[in-house]
Amino acid sequence: MPGVQQRRDADAGRDRLTVTLDPEAGALALDEREVLARFAQRVPLRGSVVVEVGGCMPADAVRAAGVARWLAVDPVNDPATARPPVAAVGGCASTIPLEDSSADAAFSCNAFQHVGPLEDVLDELHRVLRPGGRVYASFGPVWSAPDGSHVENLVVGGQRYDFWTSSLLPAWAHLVLAPDELEEMVRDRHGPQLATALAAWVSESEWINRLPLHRLLEIVDARELELEAVRGCREFGYDFAPPDIQSPWSERLAPAAVAAHAWAAYGIPAEHLPIRDVELELRCP
Repeated sequence: MPGVQQRRDADAGRDRLTVTLDPEAGALALDEREVLARFAQRVPLRGSVVVEVGGCMPADAVRAAGVARWLAVDPVNDPATARPPVAAVGGCASTIPLEDSSADAAFSCNAFQHVGPLEDVLDELHRVLRPGGRVYASFGPVWSAPDGSHVENLVVGGQRYDFWTSSLLPAWAHLVLAPDELEEMVRDRHGPQLATALAAWVSESEWINRLPLHRLLEIVDARELELEAVRGCREFGYDFAPPDIQSPWSERLAPAAVAAHAWAAYGIPAEHLPIRDVELELRCP
């Protein structure tokens, strides 16, 4: 049967991969300073060495948290722009310029839906963290979410499109429709140029890793880092208004049909489909 094994450690009577719904987790994923504050509530930061995966937190926020050293790793980071205690590295988190067991914690805000291969990133975090070191990641939308296509920085005809300002696709269309079907579905509404660009984004963009929530959790569960908590949120935090487009494929986008297809094609549990933002807490053994 496809999909994540829903029950693990049966003798212990608990499901390691259960997602706890928490409305605060999703709301906080929208603002990096609030995500940092949530991180600081869970992990002692004063005097610590922290690795940031994706992005580069403002130096004043890091300084206020009392961090001794903050190493931000992202392919677009410019080392010349960082200010102590933040050091920026323009590279991938699968290769972190730190010695083994030299960091106390790792932090990530709105990046785990982008990084890949995620297995390599988690293995690298395990390498650089000291025993007992913590990983905190808040991110979304995941690929299995209604807006998981994550259209962002898409420029067509001189206009930029981002998922939080332009709800261009019906909910879960990226999961259900093939690229040619999706393109045909939205062509009359958006025009041929944007329709072609959207279909290409969904199927080809390297900006997102296309990991549905269950697959992401399987990857986490298979690595050396221990999964301490996973929380999800159904709230969007912006005006998600997917277009109601009547087409030969409309029936396939009804919630029950989406759930059946998501399970049969990808093994996505129905209860994961509404979850868009995720908060992970991991621990280095």
